[in-house]
Amino acid sequence: MSNIELSFSKFTGEMKMSGMKPSCEELEKRISELEAELEKRGRTEQELRETNERMRAIFEHSPAGIALTTLEGKVISINQAITDKIGYTLEELQKRNAAEFYQSPRDREELLEKVRRDGFVRNHEVSLRAKDGSTFIGLVNMILVKARKDMYLLTMIEDITGLRLSLETLQASEERFRYILKYNPSAIAVLDTGLRFIMVSDVFLTEYAINGKEIIGLHHDEIFPETPQRMKEVYQRVLAGAVERMEEDQFLRLDGSLVYNRWECRPWYETDGGIGGIIFYSEVTTGRKLAEEALRERQELTQTLLDNLTSGVVVKDFQDRYLLVNRKAAEVIGKSSEEIIGKTPFDLYPREIAENIHRDDMQTIESGKVVVTEERLRLDDDRIYFTTKVPIFARDGSPKGLCGLFTDITERKLAEKALRESEAHLQAIFNNAAIGIALTDPEGHLVQVNRQLVEMLGYDSKEELLSKSTLDITHPEDREACRKVMLEMVSGAIDSFRMEKRYLKRDGSHIWVDISVTEICNQDGSILALVGVVFDISERMRNEQALRESEARLQAIFNNAEVGIALSDPSGRLVQVNRHFLEMLGYESQEEVIFQTPLELTHPEDREASRRLLQQMASGAIDAFRVEKRYLRRDGSYFWGDITVTAIRNQDGS
Repeated sequence: MSNIELSFSKFTGEMKMSGMKPSCEELEKRISELEAELEKRGRTEQELRETNERMRAIFEHSPAGIALTTLEGKVISINQAITDKIGYTLEELQKRNAAEFYQSPRDREELLEKVRRDGFVRNHEVSLRAKDGSTFIGLVNMILVKARKDMYLLTMIEDITGLRLSLETLQASEERFRYILKYNPSAIAVLDTGLRFIMVSDVFLTEYAINGKEIIGLHHDEIFPETPQRMKEVYQRVLAGAVERMEEDQFLRLDGSLVYNRWECRPWYETDGGIGGIIFYSEVTTGRKLAEEALRERQELTQTLLDNLTSGVVVKDFQDRYLLVNRKAAEVIGKSSEEIIGKTPFDLYPREIAENIHRDDMQTIESGKVVVTEERLRLDDDRIYFTTKVPIFARDGSPKGLCGLFTDITERKLAEKALRESEAHLQAIFNNAAIGIALTDPEGHLVQVNRQLVEMLGYDSKEELLSKSTLDITHPEDREACRKVMLEMVSGAIDSFRMEKRYLKRDGSHIWVDISVTEICNQDGSILALVGVVFDISERMRNEQALRESEARLQAIFNNAEVGIALSDPSGRLVQVNRHFLEMLGYESQEEVIFQTPLELTHPEDREASRRLLQQMASGAIDAFRVEKRYLRRDGSYFWGDITVTAIRNQDGS
């Protein structure tokens, strides 16, 4: 037997023989190998069938849709999930192109471009259309498969419409939350467990003066390096699950400013229940705190000012309840401010007084007008108070209450009474004075005159005289001097003057008067009026004229007498001598003898006797004496004279 070679095709099982004839041993060996190969091949085909069955089961029962198509879109195979989702059977799909199930044909074109380029597409979202026309969002994964010489697309589609809606809802919810947080009127900050900022409200940025800074992702201490240790401990307790708050707190910023705030800090939780960080709610109350302090200071200042007023001040509401009283008001009412606030007049006063007060209060509130009264506020006190009640209105114009001011005018009333009595007394004096009194305006017009001045000037009535001015009744020769001194007074150069002048009487005659004029001024110093006191000095002027005439006569006698006459002062010195006296002593002028004494002109031997007589006269023992003695002439000679000396005394005898 020729040599034969047996061979088996691994894939077909076809046996071929070639070559030389084998030996029996070789043939048996080859047969054994063939049997082993066949046995192995049987096992592989079994495993392959089992694998195919498992793959088919996965393919059929996968919750995700799986489809095998050609690149041109011809459907080769689909699983049940595809049928359930789009409503087509395999037979129906095989009659259609896969591109028909895309909402936008462009989506499939983009997928094909990508899968041809990369060999796969992962997690690509497209909108797909079902048999009934509805659409859904599919998450598409594709892989390019090569079978023999052909290329296929293995496509897995997962319906994520619900997930997408959930994500969109969640995203919208998160956006709403961020929007609400951003524009929340409170200062809110959300931080993670590492105290890094996640979200903050705009108010938080504004209130803590960190506008313009990007703080998201930054650590809390980077923004607030001045955070006190106590707050850091608060954050740690909150991260451990505590909720902490403080109604009033303060902390010092690095720039030295003091910030007042109220805050609450609580943890926020992840979906798994774990703490995700902290939420810090706060309200910066610095402005309010400063405003409250300023208001309190203003209230204290107002109360201090009110308490130092000499008038009582009260504020009441529209129900006549006391809302505010100052110290003086409390003293007048006789109770402390704590006992008064919230009470009505009926709680504080006897009914008679309370009814009067309440009536005036209600009149003020209801009429909206100021009410002014004089009243007694206590039965056990006769003091009188001047009360002004002013209505207080709300912004809408409705009555809100009143403010009452009352001042003790008892002394003023007594003073007014005394003034009235004084005025009556002065008026009586003015009218009945024995001297003339006139009141004029600054221009000199008569405003008021008394009866004596009317009679002095011969007028029938005051009214007739009041039609004149002071210059009208002044003698023409005295008017210029009067006008000049009046101008000086009006200009402020002088504030009073006194002068003697002539007044014209009604009948044209004149009288001499001594007038004293004084100004009456306002508080600002301007002249309100002028008052003149007028004395009729006509009689005195006549007497003075007569005296002057008498003196002239006596002087003529003195000068022309044929005897020597000398006048000396109380000390004995000569003050005046006549011509004959000079001739007798040999002197030429008075100046030569004036200031000498009679003793100096007396002969030395006669001086002692003359001195004794003069001493007796000075003491008042005698008023006159007569003596004969010798006088010395200028040339030293002497002559004998008969001397008569008489004392001229004052009313007191000196």
